[in-house]
Amino acid sequence: DSPRYTATAVCNEDSEILSIEAKPFRELLRGNCEVGISVMNQVAHIYFHRYINVLTNLQNVANQISLIR
Repeated sequence: DSPRYTATAVCNEDSEILSIEAKPFRELLRGNCEVGISVMNQVAHIYFHRYINVLTNLQNVANQISLIR
């Protein structure tokens, strides 16, 4: 329930940044179930793909270590 959440990023090319006020956004999600479910599904999709990417990278590192021995 923080009024402000922050993140840091480095852009490799010109970019546009979107700023969303946390409290009104939470109220929107609470007040509109369809929007809330849609946002949750999109976030879950992004996290799932990032998780799979991390596992793949970790597996590649582990495979390289076994080749060195």
